[in-house]
Amino acid sequence: MHGVRLKRPNPWTHETELEFVIRRVLCHLLVDQVPDQGLTELCESLDEFREFYRLPAEQVQRLPAQKSISATLETRRERPEFHIDEE
Repeated sequence: MHGVRLKRPNPWTHETELEFVIRRVLCHLLVDQVPDQGLTELCESLDEFREFYRLPAEQVQRLPAQKSISATLETRRERPEFHIDEE
């Protein structure tokens, strides 16, 4: 026997309700098709997904804001060729 508790997304509309239910049922059907030897890895992956999507956006580590640095463009200079003597 299989039981499922559905959480309603906000805002709740008929379209989101139907898509939500279809996706959850599809996921259950896909999980049911995984062979026994793949269940451990499947559980680990699903737990990683759950943890990732559980975190509020504020807790997700973001890159620091970009800092600008002023610079002056100089004239182009040609360097002499660099040679390595092989023995």
